[in-house]
Amino acid sequence: MRGPIKTTVLLLVLCSVSTFGQKPRPRPTPIQKVKEQAPLTPRQIVDKVLPSVVLIVAQDENGGAISQGSGFVFKPGLVATNLHVFKRASNAFVKLVTGGINYKVTEVVGFDIRHDLCVVRIDDSSIPPLTLNGSNKPSIGDEVFALGNPRGLEGSVSKGIISSIRNDLGLIQMDAAISPGSSGGPVVNDRAEVIGIVVSTLLGGQNLNFAVKSEHLESLKLSYKEKVVVAGAISLKDREKDKLKGSVQRVTQSIVGLEYNEATERYTEWPAEIDVKWVYDIDGNRTDFLIYSQGKPLDRTQDFYNENGFITRRITGYVGYRQSEKLFLLGGAISLKVLEKKFSETVSRPTGYSSVYDRDGNEIESTYKYPGSPVRQLEHSYDRNGFETEEKEFANDRLIGITRNTYETDDHGNWIKQFTTLYLLKDQSSGYKPLMITYREIVYFG
Repeated sequence: MRGPIKTTVLLLVLCSVSTFGQKPRPRPTPIQKVKEQAPLTPRQIVDKVLPSVVLIVAQDENGGAISQGSGFVFKPGLVATNLHVFKRASNAFVKLVTGGINYKVTEVVGFDIRHDLCVVRIDDSSIPPLTLNGSNKPSIGDEVFALGNPRGLEGSVSKGIISSIRNDLGLIQMDAAISPGSSGGPVVNDRAEVIGIVVSTLLGGQNLNFAVKSEHLESLKLSYKEKVVVAGAISLKDREKDKLKGSVQRVTQSIVGLEYNEATERYTEWPAEIDVKWVYDIDGNRTDFLIYSQGKPLDRTQDFYNENGFITRRITGYVGYRQSEKLFLLGGAISLKVLEKKFSETVSRPTGYSSVYDRDGNEIESTYKYPGSPVRQLEHSYDRNGFETEEKEFANDRLIGITRNTYETDDHGNWIKQFTTLYLLKDQSSGYKPLMITYREIVYFG
């Protein structure tokens, strides 16, 4: 029996030696795994994604609707959207587009000014979250689906392709149709994974639509516990607070008085002693504010910002004299944004001056209280562009005068000339007299 045993052992050894060092053959991919990675049909994509899509309604301090946007649940109890959806908002609620259930936004847990992202919390962790795109990087030509609520039409779906990847801006360009109200909605691939968040469309362009890459949402820090009004404040650019449209770089403003010359029976201009200048960066942050007296810089405020759009340093004071400097940590920068928000609030100052702002940031009332002097009150009226058209002045609740403004505008819709007339109750027979002209020179980026 020794012979056969030796022969068998030898054959086993030879077989082992012949396969030694060879790479193992790849195992067949399980059928189940292939099915999971296979593209879904459009109907399957909608069925999977739509139950997680929401309508977001931004509200003022009285619960009135300001604007609408879109969003989606991406973690239990957390809804992702655009930061600008909450612009000037004091409160907000979320509505499931498939179930019709409303949820109050309880807090803001994360935001990114630079990429226009915001994450809010609702009191329901049962809504299925969507999956963010993993290793399958989006490419030009990929088919995509945008879901949201364009023009308030809840649960709308559009289909398109990726037109370009704008890595320098962190954006995905696509031709899937979007409209106002789509902001914050998910853009998904053919596996129902979120690859982007709808952010904007280029007005005047043909299907030039954009979404923020989902990787920016994935890396967002979710450690805040702020009220909705904080998102309403930090989403508002300085340029918008100053009621400027378009990519304004700087504004120089000067006022000239008008004096009636009886000899010529005409009004003549006399130069203003004070001019002001505002300077903005490309993101709309005000970086410089200067006051000039007779053409010479008198007072200056300089602001410096980090890459996320928060102020880090402010230098103020009279030009040519010692100036003060203040540094801001993130908490202080957020507080300053809320302090300077100028919407839906009453602001009182120790000097005896107070202002009341409406939800659009218009100063509708102002009051001056100085010891030994009558209480002066001003009531302001505005047109649909936010331009002040009339100001009524009261002394101890008695009307004493009215000023009215008319405007000339540029191609961007910003006013460049303001003509002001004055009507005095003590001189009613003269009617409205020309008072002054305010000129603005506006320079735009690009």
